Amino acid sequence: MAQVDNDDVLNYEDSPDSDTSTSSRELSTTIRKENDDKAEYDDEFEVNDDDLDPGQDYEANFRPIFTVNVFSIDEENDALLIGLTEKQTVFISGVFQLQVVKGGILYGHVHYNASKDTYTVWHPLSDSIPSIQSSFYAGWEEGIHIHDKHRDVVYSDLHDFPCIIKIRNAAVRNLMAISDLYPEVKNLWRMQQNLDQNFTSKDCGYQILKENVDFFIPLHISSDWLTIIEKLSLIHKNSSHDMRVIVLGGKNSGKSTLLRLLAQNFLYGGSSEEELLYLDLDPGQPEFSLPDCISLNQVSRRSKVLGKHMGQCFYEVLGQHYLGSNSPQDIPDYYLQCVSELINLLDEQTFMGTSIVNLPGWIKGFGLNVLNHAIAKYKPTHIIILESKSSKQYFNELNVEDIFESTTRGEYRAEIMKVNANFSNPDEFRFSPPNLRTFRMLSHFHTQTKGKAYLEYDFKPLVMKPPFQVSFGFRGIHGIRFFEEFEDLHNDDIKNALEGTVVGLYYTLLDLKSFVTSKKGPFPILKSFPPGATFFTLALVHSIDVNNKVMNIYLPEFKAANVDKNPDVKWILVRGKSETPLCEICPSRNFFRGTSEIPYISFQRRKKYEHIWKVRKNIMRRGYQKK
Repeated sequence: MAQVDNDDVLNYEDSPDSDTSTSSRELSTTIRKENDDKAEYDDEFEVNDDDLDPGQDYEANFRPIFTVNVFSIDEENDALLIGLTEKQTVFISGVFQLQVVKGGILYGHVHYNASKDTYTVWHPLSDSIPSIQSSFYAGWEEGIHIHDKHRDVVYSDLHDFPCIIKIRNAAVRNLMAISDLYPEVKNLWRMQQNLDQNFTSKDCGYQILKENVDFFIPLHISSDWLTIIEKLSLIHKNSSHDMRVIVLGGKNSGKSTLLRLLAQNFLYGGSSEEELLYLDLDPGQPEFSLPDCISLNQVSRRSKVLGKHMGQCFYEVLGQHYLGSNSPQDIPDYYLQCVSELINLLDEQTFMGTSIVNLPGWIKGFGLNVLNHAIAKYKPTHIIILESKSSKQYFNELNVEDIFESTTRGEYRAEIMKVNANFSNPDEFRFSPPNLRTFRMLSHFHTQTKGKAYLEYDFKPLVMKPPFQVSFGFRGIHGIRFFEEFEDLHNDDIKNALEGTVVGLYYTLLDLKSFVTSKKGPFPILKSFPPGATFFTLALVHSIDVNNKVMNIYLPEFKAANVDKNPDVKWILVRGKSETPLCEICPSRNFFRGTSEIPYISFQRRKKYEHIWKVRKNIMRRGYQKK
């Protein structure tokens, strides 16, 4: 069975056998001899006879041994050269840059030849970790692509290895510092208890994992999934029309993993197509969208990004809608409206390549209506159903038209392919969906710089920084919108309903006077959302000065630098149900060392008879009821 994400399924098999097996005792003797001839290495990586399992193939399972198959070539950037024997696999977690120096590798069922190309790889430990498997050079002239000053290591120390890869820290700065602000994700990218690997620094952003030793779950792709991937990849290469792929599956069925494998095969599997469109319609577990959002994105293979980046990478967003919730169930009508608008936007692109849809794993009740609505509107050419015993009854209620019609294809019939879903024990999950949603929210707000080649974060609590001031009313924020649940708020409650909350910011050039239903105090409340408004970013409302009509808000630094100061731009603030991370409001005291007190926060306990009086209004007790 295939290995999948924390948000999908986790289930693993034994590693594949190598064609060239070596006995345990022979391998132990070889390693000891090489160790005597070369430098000493840490006891953590020493292999003894008593530690070896005779039934385990240690040629296939990579074990890092310093100055034997791992060489440090740049300590400042934690750059390593790793030699792999034939068909040997290595597992690496974290965020790192990968270059194939010699030979080739197999990653996610895609072959990558040795070249100067460098890929940024994201492997969080919340998901099963894909392997990097040694392969051969699949071209005419094999070369060794390495800087001249490191050629001696390749030609002498690593000469006998058919495959050599180079890994180093990615151009992602301060990502690991999120553990200071939110300790729940301190082991998301690398296991903190194994920081010292004898060849990388404590600030290294990745970690070489040892199968059957370190606590992680390898990704192994099942044969039926491989069949689906190969078939769709071939159609993708040869199709002269647009190809539309939709994957349906329940929660933890492997949907996100299969979508990711398909996307990487379409982009890097040898096709001439350099781009695809990704319709990300799952607000709870998005691939590209911001938290509580759905979006349409254009993804290019020129970005050279692999793995699960959790929305961190730079990509082109064609359209995005803020739902204010991680579930379509909270705002069903508005969710379906946004889905339709994004699919209309996709159609307007007249894109002749491949597009992919990521839908929620909700297949019961209204969730089935969501699937049917998306299928009818999107008109897929291929539908992949991740089926299980429990989900068959719901998928039988899918409403798929016999014939679809589009301007590019004319009439066509969608091909439905069913494949087994993958499930496992949920106790294996080390990071809950709320943990990962909080990570996404924090990483968004604390991004300083975000470009195609560089990412930088600053995870100091937002309350330590001055907020941005923006007017509301006739300038700045011209309209405020609440979703249905909060539409009837009293004037006096609007301020409290906004302060300390995460909101969505839109902008438009339209005159909003006709959309404002009334002034609730100084607040301009929108009765309907203006068409064509563009989503800008998520924001956090710090406080509101009602008298001066000023809001203090936090924006991500990289977005604040791009605020359009055109006086004709009208800003719209949308309040949903997005949860504000508690660590932003009440951070650890460690951030405030050397200061007398933490702003806005008190850690002093009240005295025994000291109370805060809360006035209860319009409460009539039973004894006062009129008879």
